[in-house]
Amino acid sequence: MGPDYAGATLPDAEAVPRPATGSRGAVNGRLPTFIGIGAVKCCTTSIHRYLGEHPQIFVSRIKETNFFAYEGQRDRLFCVRSWDAYRRMFAGATIEAAIGEFSPRYMNHPRAAARIAEALPDVKLVVSLRSPADRAYSAWAGRVCSGIELRPAEVALTAGNPYIEEGLYGDRLRPYLERFPRDRIKIVVFEDFAADPARTMAELYEFLSVDRGFVPDTSVRLGQISYPRYSRINLAWQTLRRLQPHWFEAPAPVVRWHHALLQRNRVDAPPYDPALRARLLDFYAREVGRMEELLARDLSMWRR
Repeated sequence: MGPDYAGATLPDAEAVPRPATGSRGAVNGRLPTFIGIGAVKCCTTSIHRYLGEHPQIFVSRIKETNFFAYEGQRDRLFCVRSWDAYRRMFAGATIEAAIGEFSPRYMNHPRAAARIAEALPDVKLVVSLRSPADRAYSAWAGRVCSGIELRPAEVALTAGNPYIEEGLYGDRLRPYLERFPRDRIKIVVFEDFAADPARTMAELYEFLSVDRGFVPDTSVRLGQISYPRYSRINLAWQTLRRLQPHWFEAPAPVVRWHHALLQRNRVDAPPYDPALRARLLDFYAREVGRMEELLARDLSMWRR
């Protein structure tokens, strides 16, 4: 996992040559018809997997290409740095009706919306959101699991920290709502997904214009909160990723061994401290009201 740029003002990215409008299909082959833009720790990993199970959908082999967030940057961790490299993520697509990727960092990057709109003006967007208080805790626990975060939750989860700021969804959605028609943006509420994943996926399939009758294997849940038994193992893995960002091109047995090792190093996370959660629920109360107006639906479960 790379550095957080939430709320940061980044220098202009390097120009990436693209074919003129109208010739993209002929020059670049098939490109995404949908992009999942976030948010971080809102079941995007599971959704990415379930979309990929559908025979009429092609998703990039790696989740989080991060291309439109870090376009042109030199950080070795973000290996999809050119238009050609991004195009190659979808080279395996053939007759699928929908093609896409999921990069939750897009919601937090100040220029991602404009870059997506310029490169893929007709693309559909998928946004997954959850209770901001629960999302913040899950994001913190995820970085603890990676060996990156060493601070206790009550210290890390304070106003001004990216964990907290990323839950101010309205500000992060605004650039997309300004550039894309509302009927091309699908909002998934995490709590709905957790209660009935099959129904949520059927709605997503319909949004992407594929057969909504397909039923994915939703018994496999990914990205759940856990702690490392030995944090140095996970930290060593993060360091290795920085040294060799093309890990996703490794042979399948190596990838399976890696996932098995990290899984065996996990233990259950400690309970979410009620006092800390109450403080975060109070902090986000106004934002929840804003999102209810924006989405025109009841979000009282985010207040409980």
